[in-house]
Amino acid sequence: MELDKEFIQEIKKIVEETLERKQTLISKKTLEEIKNKWNEERLQKTEAILNSYKSLNDFIKTINFTNKEFKTMERQQIKDIMKNNFTENETFLERVYKSKVNTEILVGFLTDIFNDYIDEKTDSRVIADIRKAQLLKEMYMEGVKPSEVKVGYSSPKTFYKDRDELFEELAPRLLGMYGIKFD
Repeated sequence: MELDKEFIQEIKKIVEETLERKQTLISKKTLEEIKNKWNEERLQKTEAILNSYKSLNDFIKTINFTNKEFKTMERQQIKDIMKNNFTENETFLERVYKSKVNTEILVGFLTDIFNDYIDEKTDSRVIADIRKAQLLKEMYMEGVKPSEVKVGYSSPKTFYKDRDELFEELAPRLLGMYGIKFD
């Protein structure tokens, strides 16, 4: 009977140790998967911001009425409401204007970040940094097609390497703590 209890205790100990090792392996694998997903998402978000910059900037230029003009249009809307000539499309003006103002704030923020990055990299006098600054300016800020930007590169590998490094370097600036890479 005593032998059976010792045997059962030994088996329990072996099972617990095995489970503990398995749990550690699973935890490490899960942690690695989380890190990979985090890093992938931060680069995707950075790329999405860069790809959207030019169209956001163009949107601001398209909606070109000033605050004074908006106030005049708004007064006209109030008069139309009083006369019952108000249509649903006219309320759209206010939403468009608010959207323009919010977009201007966002684009201003992004422009400051991009210009600081370009100044920093241009001042470094490192050829790869200057290429990355030029890539940011031409492709993402000015909207030059990637095929036209690639012409200035000695090889496509260099272009993609610079682009990937640009994403890595801009991610923390654009996304804050969510842009930090976890190793």
